[in-house]
Amino acid sequence: MRLARAARARRSSDTSHTIRAGNRIQLVPFHQFSWWNKYQIDPVWSASFGAIYFSDSYASSDDSVYLPSFLRFDAGVFAQIDASWKARLNIENIFNKGYWASAEGNNNISPASRGPFASRFVRGQQVPLSALLESRPSLRPS
Repeated sequence: MRLARAARARRSSDTSHTIRAGNRIQLVPFHQFSWWNKYQIDPVWSASFGAIYFSDSYASSDDSVYLPSFLRFDAGVFAQIDASWKARLNIENIFNKGYWASAEGNNNISPASRGPFASRFVRGQQVPLSALLESRPSLRPS
């Protein structure tokens, strides 16, 4: 089981020439939390479940566009095919909850993908083979 919590810098540097003193840095949440647990079912199969939390942030460092906090749950299934090959299927956002994933300034805000699947076959180093399915997010997270 892996548990992590981070309290990140919430204020800008007083020495910055581009960010007003006291404003929060773009896309940096005040709190961030993640929890992951992986269970080995047998020598071939394992499964994982995790949660990721980001507190509120701003789309840019002028602090005018607020992005609300979110909690996302993910899962994965893993198979050890032989000594050299592994397969993995990950599901992000398994409860299909809408949230704002990223922003490039106040006018270019991106919603998160809803329930995307991703797969990999791995031999030695992690090399992506293909994505099975990618769902398209709606324009407005719910």
